[in-house]
Amino acid sequence: MKLTRIYSVIFLAGLSLLLAGCLPVKQPSPLASSLSPEPTTEAVTPEPAEETPIPEAAMEPEAEATPDKTDEELIKEAFIREHPDWDLTQMDFTVRENTGEFATGSVGPKGGGPGGGMFFAANTTAGWVIAWDGNGTIECSDIEPYSFPTSMIPECYNSLTQEVMVR
Repeated sequence: MKLTRIYSVIFLAGLSLLLAGCLPVKQPSPLASSLSPEPTTEAVTPEPAEETPIPEAAMEPEAEATPDKTDEELIKEAFIREHPDWDLTQMDFTVRENTGEFATGSVGPKGGGPGGGMFFAANTTAGWVIAWDGNGTIECSDIEPYSFPTSMIPECYNSLTQEVMVR
């Protein structure tokens, strides 16, 4: 999840530079200008920019529930990607609310017992991702990229300002 955010930031930074016109423009050499006493009227075109690599996950189509896989199964797959050491066959997994774009629920040991917690998932163009899971305070920076509805997450903790933020 954090690697996806890093790729997104790199991609957006490259896009911003491209749109701002900060890419290098091919300039005539000083020797060429000394050979030609009159200014040239040729248009200067920017060199093609290097393409920013797109993360493999972003190239996948948006995850949609299919007859073969439900949203719940796709969210479980997102958990497996996020926590490959977890054995979800030994856990109770419940989706409590699913809007198609956002979901929340809980995961914990089968039959109850210690451990477990809640989760918030977002359906992105790369498929379902786990934005946050655990117990306790929800970090604002974890959920901000996804624009969860405030009815689902009414507040979060901003570790930079050390304040609980009402959303």
